[in-house]
Amino acid sequence: MSDQPAKTAFNKENAPELLGQLVRVLKSQGMEESLQALKQCGLTKKLNDEWMDDTRNRQKRKRRASARRTPMSNDRKALIRLAAKRPVGDPSRRVILAELQKQAGRPIDRNRLQEMFENGGYLSVHTGPKAEDKLRAYGLEIPPAGKSGQVRFKGKKVGYMDNWAGLKLKDEAFILKHKRFLEGFAWMYTNG
Repeated sequence: MSDQPAKTAFNKENAPELLGQLVRVLKSQGMEESLQALKQCGLTKKLNDEWMDDTRNRQKRKRRASARRTPMSNDRKALIRLAAKRPVGDPSRRVILAELQKQAGRPIDRNRLQEMFENGGYLSVHTGPKAEDKLRAYGLEIPPAGKSGQVRFKGKKVGYMDNWAGLKLKDEAFILKHKRFLEGFAWMYTNG
């Protein structure tokens, strides 16, 4: 064992903890005058107030960000499964399906889209025979029904058609340019 005291770790993001460390060091080194000077100029109170304001602001930003988020693919799938289990005509099934339909017509948010692409995600578009015909009429080159493959628009690859998961759009510029058209489909943000 060495004669040196053990080092203690502390959270550098926690200002009150750092201040506590400073106070302990000043006391242990016999520097009570310096400690009194810090207290008299109001540094301890000011530092604590600033840290608390920063913490509150961080929490507000986090709440706002989570409120902006739309249900992710797992949430949507769970709602679809729940609606499928309910009998036809059931009021709760109608409410669930109405909510899912409302989500399908919602606008694509540029900031949420950018965040999704930064996380390696893509825009998932639900397809079926009618939707695929509509996509082809718009100019998208997609594989035949039941097949998987690349999706192109005017020769440029914009995504991938998966016969299980539907259309996966991975070109942010294409989505932003044609978002009014895409908003007419049932779609969802999907993180990678």
